Amino acid sequence: MWEEPCLSGKEGSGAVFFSGCPLGCLFCQNRPIALGHDGQEVTEERLTEILLELQAQGANNINYVTPTHYVPTIIAVTAKARRRGLTIPIVYNTAAYEKRETILALEGTVDIYLPDYKYDDPALADRLCRAPDYPETARAALEALVHPAVFRDFEAWKAERPDCALVAFESAILLDRGLPEGFADYVIYVDAPEELRLRRAMERDGSAAESVRRRMQSQKAGPEHPAVDFVLDNSGDFKALEAALDGVLRQIASEKL
Repeated sequence: MWEEPCLSGKEGSGAVFFSGCPLGCLFCQNRPIALGHDGQEVTEERLTEILLELQAQGANNINYVTPTHYVPTIIAVTAKARRRGLTIPIVYNTAAYEKRETILALEGTVDIYLPDYKYDDPALADRLCRAPDYPETARAALEALVHPAVFRDFEAWKAERPDCALVAFESAILLDRGLPEGFADYVIYVDAPEELRLRRAMERDGSAAESVRRRMQSQKAGPEHPAVDFVLDNSGDFKALEAALDGVLRQIASEKL
């Protein structure tokens, strides 16, 4: 109980709390445990047994809470428990303050990620957990979680359409986070003046200017990026953009033929 209903269900989630959370938010509801004041020391062997006991008690999953600083142990213990018959899903319940390398290391160990994105303001993150780099670090971690799955899903979707002459993939931060090798034949960059992009986003989403600017600052790659093949000017209306795109697609079609 007390966990997301989709995780706890009727039988409950098998929560395993780890002491000594590296973030230390002032408002943490698990503060006595997270700060390392409560809890008991166990060996890897005992932790393996605990996981199997939770499964035997009917837990829907193993739910690692504030696990970041125990990742090597978690990987080893989970593998050992699986060899002994652990079959329920593994949940990684994190504050999202993770290194990209950590996320990559957990591939194959974790089935469900539960990142709790806390702050989008460096000043607030500094005030409440003394981590002004939290927004940037957490966004990179979330991208490391989401992007590989998105690429795999897109490749599967594309494979189901072998007769399509053209398949497009749209992403605002694709160039910033790295284009997978051989992922695209052409990259089209849609550009517009910064103030125009700001105004359009504010009108479209109802967002404050500062919030939109922070989002824009995370999208650093510009039209001069070496992976870009074509640049479309989006400073006019939709009809003008559509005409420009049609010209680019005709050029691509002629090169392919």
